[in-house]
Amino acid sequence: MTADRTKHTTDFHKALACLERALERPMTSRLERVGLVKFYDLAYWQAWQVLRDELVECGTPAFGPDDSVRKALQIGLIHDRDAWQEMVLAEERFMQYFIDDELEKATAVIRTRYYPALQETALHQ
Repeated sequence: MTADRTKHTTDFHKALACLERALERPMTSRLERVGLVKFYDLAYWQAWQVLRDELVECGTPAFGPDDSVRKALQIGLIHDRDAWQEMVLAEERFMQYFIDDELEKATAVIRTRYYPALQETALHQ
């Protein structure tokens, strides 16, 4: 395992633990919901880097989150195609949630769709 992969894997597990702790709390304020979305964003960012590292080790270079997720799905590193494809598109949409005050939608989809997909990825590390 390369030093970068070790760092990315460690950072991913730390980010996922922060997201998990945030999900355990009731979301009673806008600030808490924004924090949850940011913890998700960090965990997602680290997850695609871990996927990219695994792809490179398998001889399949990948560039950026879209390419890494697409290739990881193709070779079976991740399995929930719908959740991962939604996550790729969610980053831009979540920025709109901050503006439109639709954080309830973001926290719900993170809790029910994205966190389980990220958690599955962590189990394979």
